Amino acid sequence: MTTVNIPPGNDPTVISDEALRKAEEFIEADEGAANRLGGLAGQVVTTIAIAMSLFHLYAAYAIVPTQELRYTHVAFTLVLSFLLFPLAARFRNRVRWWDVIPGILAVATIVYALWGGDDFTDRATTPDRWDVIVGVIFIVLVLEATRRTTGW
Repeated sequence: MTTVNIPPGNDPTVISDEALRKAEEFIEADEGAANRLGGLAGQVVTTIAIAMSLFHLYAAYAIVPTQELRYTHVAFTLVLSFLLFPLAARFRNRVRWWDVIPGILAVATIVYALWGGDDFTDRATTPDRWDVIVGVIFIVLVLEATRRTTGW
């Protein structure tokens, strides 16, 4: 067994502030800009994320209809996507009205689908005007959430 004498101050297990900053920049460049929220906005986002986790734990043990489970999962995911990932990197670290509006629209489209129940599902082959409008809004919201979360 060999021993290595490391000079004081050169511990290889300690990461310098510069190396940590470079690693964070690399991750941000790869994953896109994400909000680091504090205060009330951070508490709201944390509460939504905890509610999502609790819902999924409940769904693992209770019988939740598949359609409702999927709708609710997508609603939580879209809301968190819009709150955690800004419209552009220059709008980081604050939730702005243009981040909240898509989240509200996402919840509204999911509520429309949930309230429609089996009738909404049965109209899949012959949707009415509102089904088409809500569907187009939903698709645009999913595409925007995808753009934000992939860092594009």
